[in-house]
Amino acid sequence: MIKTGDWKGLIRRIVIYACAPADTAPGNEGTRGDGQRLCGELALWSGAEVIAARDTQYYNTVDASYSGGRRIKDTIDFGDWEGPVYSFSPDTGYPTTIAASTFSMSNPSTI
Repeated sequence: MIKTGDWKGLIRRIVIYACAPADTAPGNEGTRGDGQRLCGELALWSGAEVIAARDTQYYNTVDASYSGGRRIKDTIDFGDWEGPVYSFSPDTGYPTTIAASTFSMSNPSTI
């Protein structure tokens, strides 16, 4: 995580849209297998808020239409988050549960 310390002051927020990055299986609390610890340390080292979910995330591919009539096949539509979503503080590293709709992956410009 030391390399992420170079990011301090350069970014405000990191959104990890992946399968269960903030998951902590029983018995892994506080170990290298603790997803919440990973996200919390990333927040502390980078100085950025980290957004991550506990559960596996799913997506669909869709045909996207853009201005000027341009279409792109197989564009990823992330849709809604699955499971609880957490915001990890850059000051404490601790998570708080947030409303998944706050950070809509179906409309990343809202993030």
